Amino acid sequence: MKRLTLTVFLISYFSFLICAVAQQHRLWYNQPAQTWTQALPIGNGVMGGMVFGTPAVEHIQINEETIWAGQPNNVVNPNAKKALPEVRQLIFEGKYKEAQDLANAQVMPQAAGKNMGMPFQPFGDLYIAMPGHADYRNYERWLDLDNAKSVVKYERPTDSQ
Repeated sequence: MKRLTLTVFLISYFSFLICAVAQQHRLWYNQPAQTWTQALPIGNGVMGGMVFGTPAVEHIQINEETIWAGQPNNVVNPNAKKALPEVRQLIFEGKYKEAQDLANAQVMPQAAGKNMGMPFQPFGDLYIAMPGHADYRNYERWLDLDNAKSVVKYERPTDSQ
């Protein structure tokens, strides 16, 4: 009986480990980012960066919430507060087209087609030179969504000798 219990326990335990590993939430790539849209985002809501993952010279573009383009403006639609409950009701009733039309007319900013906000601008570009890392293999980079980490992993040919 003890042997059966131990066997069931071990099977359950290893099944749990396999499921836990299989459910990692990652964005995974096998080469460094060539453009900003391929870089992986990191940040805390105030300060952020885009990690390119280049072994020889890492590039991290940094951003901070108070750096933006344009000038302060107010494009809030004064009818939005009054129209919002009706938009919600139409959504609850499944009348999505009517809700969208009303939201476009009464909730969206009045400055349609104009500057409806101030886009963030880069704070700066951080470059980290790593001499001797231009030649690499078995490259991986990923954004671990479960642990909020950007990871770059590779081997240098001299590492295996």
